[in-house]
Amino acid sequence: MSRLHGMLGLGWDEWASITVIIGSVFGAFGFIGRNLLKKYEKEPMEGIRKDLKTVNDAQKENINALEKREAQQDKLLDQHDKMLLEHNLKITDLEEKVK
Repeated sequence: MSRLHGMLGLGWDEWASITVIIGSVFGAFGFIGRNLLKKYEKEPMEGIRKDLKTVNDAQKENINALEKREAQQDKLLDQHDKMLLEHNLKITDLEEKVK
């Protein structure tokens, strides 16, 4: 055979057949591999993802509750500061009256 009609002693039609066979084998391995990954990796990970989402949502709720509580405690602290200032003023007035 001449170089234009083939390579390594095989014709182009034979090379095409070999390419199709190799491509089919790799395609089958790809299909099997993808299904195995789906079965043994993706499906079990769905449960873990669901659990992580639940934990994340609970953490967000806890953070919101803590922020509310912090705001309430800040208000109470401000009220106590005002009361302390008033008591301090009253004590100062009494001390001045006693002198």
